[in-house]
Amino acid sequence: MQLRSPRFQQKLKNDYFGKSAFGLFNCNSEFMDFRGRYFSIIILLFISFTLQAQLPKVKKVYPKGVPKKVKMGMSLSDFKARFKDAKPAEEEYDFREVYLLEAVHSEITSFVLYFDADGNKPLYEIMVVYRDNQLAKRSANTLFGDPNYEEKEWKVLRKKQIFWSWVYQEKLILVANIPDTEWSDSF
Repeated sequence: MQLRSPRFQQKLKNDYFGKSAFGLFNCNSEFMDFRGRYFSIIILLFISFTLQAQLPKVKKVYPKGVPKKVKMGMSLSDFKARFKDAKPAEEEYDFREVYLLEAVHSEITSFVLYFDADGNKPLYEIMVVYRDNQLAKRSANTLFGDPNYEEKEWKVLRKKQIFWSWVYQEKLILVANIPDTEWSDSF
């Protein structure tokens, strides 16, 4: 017993292999069945993982001078417990909490740390403020090599975590892809 008519089978064949090179991704087709959607999802996931695998892997993302206890994703309460001398910034934002930390390194003047305002308030961005622009650029090039994103920026992979970095004036900005934070939709 045949479940589908020859006309339907030909239409299905044309949709998948004929008229459109991207027929598999045409979800508006009334002939798109579960297997086609499943296959499309697998292809899109493969492309996503391939793009992530193309990011350069680095051993270090924090420049010399960043305190070893500071880690992206750490909660604000953990940070406050470890760094009692950290000061909240004067500006107030509804989507983040900003803290300042003095540096003990000769090339760095301070650190500006951004914590999300929701949940356990994870650390998602660190601004390393150098004494001048050249020191910031040199530090970034030492850590990440030549820019690999948007000509003047870096995207790298460290222990399955994607980091995005750039130099702005005398600051080296480091951002981690922490879900539901300010930059998470930009990765």
